[in-house]
Amino acid sequence: MSRCGCPGIVATMNFTRPARRAALGLLTLGLLALPAAPAPAAAAAAAAKAKPKIVCPKHSGELVVRQGSGGVQRVWHDKDSLYTCSTRQPYRSATLRLGPWGPGSRVALSGNLVGWTVPTRAGGATVDRIHWGQTNLRNTLLRGVKAAKTGSGSGTGRDARVTRLVAFADALAWVTADGGVYGALPLADDAPEAIGAPLAPFGVFDGRVFALGTYADVPNAELARSLRITVKRGDENVECVYVDDYRFTVDVGGSVVGGTARSGRHAPCPF
Repeated sequence: MSRCGCPGIVATMNFTRPARRAALGLLTLGLLALPAAPAPAAAAAAAAKAKPKIVCPKHSGELVVRQGSGGVQRVWHDKDSLYTCSTRQPYRSATLRLGPWGPGSRVALSGNLVGWTVPTRAGGATVDRIHWGQTNLRNTLLRGVKAAKTGSGSGTGRDARVTRLVAFADALAWVTADGGVYGALPLADDAPEAIGAPLAPFGVFDGRVFALGTYADVPNAELARSLRITVKRGDENVECVYVDDYRFTVDVGGSVVGGTARSGRHAPCPF
């Protein structure tokens, strides 16, 4: 029975008055020594300081500027290099050097994918080479691939120059001065299938790149203007990858020709 005389209650501590004062003093000191919880504003400021803010200011030599999703995305050149930065979601990236650049380069931007051409001298002729990069992952998809399957074989120095470069969704396509039509996909799973009756060459050209025919008899400006990329998004998640169907087409004398190809797109796993 406790000192209070209450049945059923066992006195577990029996401090004298001086001992109780000492214990209370130690407890008070311990509580005062605990750090105070930071205010919400202070916590937010600390988090912002720990994670530097990404900025993407205007630059001279700008080639492409995209506004949207609460931010800006820019591609520019400085001397012989190409750069990009973005504050847009989900393509945020600090300033990143993409690769080489030269007078006459063309640039195409789609989301976090940037494609561009770089004129180079080869065999006494100027030919374009294709570069393609994934900015947010700093991943190179194409590095200096010759723009045309025939190279500079005609000796004109124009047959490997790109007259139009198009980027859409996860695809890249271009037309060359000799009438060649080409497409590229990051994760193409097979050779393309023909649309209409495309002329040779047709099929896989260089890794991720495939040739979709050469139409030298069609005025090049019309051919380049008619270049289109369309996509049908797949909804079947196979081993954490969606498979999309892409169409690359041009208009040849009123007929649509080109090719279709399938490409994988990484997706969240359903399990």
